[in-house]
Amino acid sequence: MKSDDIITLEITEEGGKKSEYTVLATFTIRNREYIALVTTENPNAIELYRLTGDIEGDFKLDIIFSDMELSEAKVEFDKMREEDQAAQEELPVVTLTDGMGREYLCDIVKVFDFNGHDYIALMPQGQTADSPTIELFRYIVNGEEMTVEMIPQEAFDAVTHHFLDIAEAEGS
Repeated sequence: MKSDDIITLEITEEGGKKSEYTVLATFTIRNREYIALVTTENPNAIELYRLTGDIEGDFKLDIIFSDMELSEAKVEFDKMREEDQAAQEELPVVTLTDGMGREYLCDIVKVFDFNGHDYIALMPQGQTADSPTIELFRYIVNGEEMTVEMIPQEAFDAVTHHFLDIAEAEGS
């Protein structure tokens, strides 16, 4: 569930209706693969399916008819979401020091990977929720120490768009 790459699928249902879905997670229970999806029309309705594939790499979504299997998939998915949320809540406050030696306490909004680099979204403390400022940085962890650096200008727009897509998908 930890992947921050947003995957969308266009699914054609019986009758020809097409819907766009965002993949929230894939997971395995007793050698069976499952997928959790949410539609763009109703982001609060999470749908769970059994995921089957073939040797060519094609996959199929199967409706889970068994109440027991569906219940088990829901429990596993909820457990994954709780673990993910707990991991996000455990992130520390970061102190940034600018070029003039001033220190700023920042809450970590999100840590994410994009195109092979690690990024961090920070919100300086003391802001109102009405107009928060989010600062994006590339970050590097070296042992116990984390350093942040400015995102190169040529990558900044793509990183910003990726972060906004993540925030929108999570309802932030």
